[in-house]
Amino acid sequence: MTLQREYGSEGFGFMDGEYLPMSEMRIPVTDLGFQLSDMCYDALHIYEGQYFRMDDHLDRFEGAVESRRYETLGINRQGFRDILMGCASRSGLRNAMVTIIATRGVPNSGHKDLRSCQNRLMVWAVPYYSVVTEEENKNGCDIIIADTLRIPPEAVDPEIKNYGRLDFVRSLFEAYERDARYAVLLDSDGNVT
Repeated sequence: MTLQREYGSEGFGFMDGEYLPMSEMRIPVTDLGFQLSDMCYDALHIYEGQYFRMDDHLDRFEGAVESRRYETLGINRQGFRDILMGCASRSGLRNAMVTIIATRGVPNSGHKDLRSCQNRLMVWAVPYYSVVTEEENKNGCDIIIADTLRIPPEAVDPEIKNYGRLDFVRSLFEAYERDARYAVLLDSDGNVT
């Protein structure tokens, strides 16, 4: 019997000002990033020990942080770069997927005043993975066009990468019910999103 490793078991991260194994990272259940999906992220690739287009990813991430009004992170561009490089070097991975996330944080009372939160930064590096498997790349895979529509951009800005993805979850179950593995979502005008 072959044991499958748990996702993240080989990763290394940064959270609350310190580097630690990804398996030890935790987000408080009172963080509004968890409760409200009030977070943004970006995902970077490391190939043969080098980040791919780090500055482009940081441009997008910093724009999302500003748009979401995460004003208490207190980290500048060089700080983000240093943390990304620190996670990469501590992981020892030459080919990795690195995720950088900012969350709203924990409010100072149960009233959930967004302005009272201390924003949180989390970064982690794990062995590189692809959305589709090598076998699927070689032989193809089953994919459907879902009946579920993508959340409209008037509700959630699609340029800010976020984890509020119940539309994706619903579409994946549509795919499973139709003996497929993946789903494509359309917008209300029938365009692929």
